[in-house]
Amino acid sequence: MKTNESLCSDILEPFRAVEIDETFIFELHKGEMKNADFMINYIEQYLGTLNIFLGKGYGYVALTKFNSTHAIGVETLEDYKRQGLSSSLVNLLLKKFNEKNIASWWDCIESNIASQKTAEKAGLIKANHYKINGFNF
Repeated sequence: MKTNESLCSDILEPFRAVEIDETFIFELHKGEMKNADFMINYIEQYLGTLNIFLGKGYGYVALTKFNSTHAIGVETLEDYKRQGLSSSLVNLLLKKFNEKNIASWWDCIESNIASQKTAEKAGLIKANHYKINGFNF
């Protein structure tokens, strides 16, 4: 995507300004951009279609460095646990994510110590802590 460099200096890190043009709309339709549905619905709400916007409208969006976030899930069969397989595979996945500018998300319950240790071995750090309440139907 092309950016307007003069505007980028006014945008605070980690955001960057991107013009809403044909290239940006193409990226939206690829479905890899986070909040793409929000952006499309917003434009269509006021102008009817993306084509009308491209013909008559102007606009910019502030994007973060990462256009998407992917959750990491690991499941290891009992016979193969504690051999370093999970950590090795997670490290390969994180390397791929870094190459493609994808943010990662690791989520596990507090009692899953093995999952926490695997995440730590891969260099991930705890960013959030939250409670989940469950109930039976």
